[in-house]
Amino acid sequence: MVVPTFAGMSGRLLSRAVTTTATMGFLLFGYDQGVMSSIIDASDFTDILTELRGNATMQGTVTALYEIGCLFGAIFMLIWGD
Repeated sequence: MVVPTFAGMSGRLLSRAVTTTATMGFLLFGYDQGVMSSIIDASDFTDILTELRGNATMQGTVTALYEIGCLFGAIFMLIWGD
């Protein structure tokens, strides 16, 4: 029986490499959505969450919590995902 390999890795090492890469992808997606896409400063968003309007500390807190949520989502999918 031939063990499938990718980039010289197989088995547990390959599984960990794929998992690490996927987790980083989820984190970067969360960063993009929370910071880069300007959602946090959009007028529709700040009309609903008025405490964010002009308050850099609250905007940073919301962005950080969004990041943490993405991290926990990636960990959840790592453990319980299909």
